[in-house]
Amino acid sequence: MLPLQIGINTRAALLAIDLAVRGVQGPRHFLEGDFGYFTLFDCEWDPSVFDLLGTRAEMTQLSHKPFPSGRATHGGVDGALTLQEQLGFTVGDIEEIRVYAPPLVVQLVDRPAQAEMLPAYARLCLPYVVATALLTGDVTVTDFDSQNMSSPERLALAKRIRVLRDANPSLNALAPQRVEVQLRSGRIEELPLPAVLGAPGRPLTRERHLAKFRRAASAGLQPMTPESVSRVIQLVDDLPTISDMTQLVDAMLFEDAA
Repeated sequence: MLPLQIGINTRAALLAIDLAVRGVQGPRHFLEGDFGYFTLFDCEWDPSVFDLLGTRAEMTQLSHKPFPSGRATHGGVDGALTLQEQLGFTVGDIEEIRVYAPPLVVQLVDRPAQAEMLPAYARLCLPYVVATALLTGDVTVTDFDSQNMSSPERLALAKRIRVLRDANPSLNALAPQRVEVQLRSGRIEELPLPAVLGAPGRPLTRERHLAKFRRAASAGLQPMTPESVSRVIQLVDDLPTISDMTQLVDAMLFEDAA
């Protein structure tokens, strides 16, 4: 949906330019007015936002989700897997894992794992998602199938994972976060996360981007063939030189719809 969203926004901007060139007037103060766009989102918005116009492409500040779960679960997953890799502990070694996060994260994903969870609930259940990552080494679409969500092993480990609010006063922040693991030996180690995996401050590598695309392309009701996946990747790599964008669109069509 993100590419479509950006495309629609671009089309609207071009249309607005065409209308302005032809003398069509729109509403005044639609951004900064008392009932404007900025005030709608934050009544204390900072006017210095206008200083950024023409200096930075905001699209470069977007985050990419490495896992098919709620964005607010990703810090916990990243921290837990990184600590496991660094320390070499097993799931049986874990006494407790604590994820310290801003209030928005706690509000969104601090919920208990349950045997009868719906997929939408489980994707925003940080204890379940982190437990899944520690047990399987990753989080995939099939982890939200009913059989996996009711796994006694996953539910038992999820009970040892806690989400705790830190001192961050921001009600909109997803970072920084801190993940702390307490082992049965008594050892306690922590990992600060200034940025969430996939954010501009901690971007995904090309390899992880491609791995996610391949998983997503093969997980649909009508999976793309490996040949089609490779074709799309090549076209995107060559995007600056493509003169006809229908090549990219055609490459993403299902085999029986082409």
